[in-house]
Amino acid sequence: MIKLFRNGTILDDNLELKKKDILIQDDFIQDILEPATVLDKKVDAEINIEDHFVFPGFINAHDHLIYTC
Repeated sequence: MIKLFRNGTILDDNLELKKKDILIQDDFIQDILEPATVLDKKVDAEINIEDHFVFPGFINAHDHLIYTC
């Protein structure tokens, strides 16, 4: 399944907020696109996330994994 999230505000690699489209295929991010990019493949679902922010997943850099069981 291919999903396209349109018009989201994302936090990019330079820690800047920018309007972008996000292409998801089989639950994985395939591409971050400029808004209104025309795709050459069929999209199963298109979702407008105009008033939403998208941030990368954060990892806990300080964890005592041996003590969590």
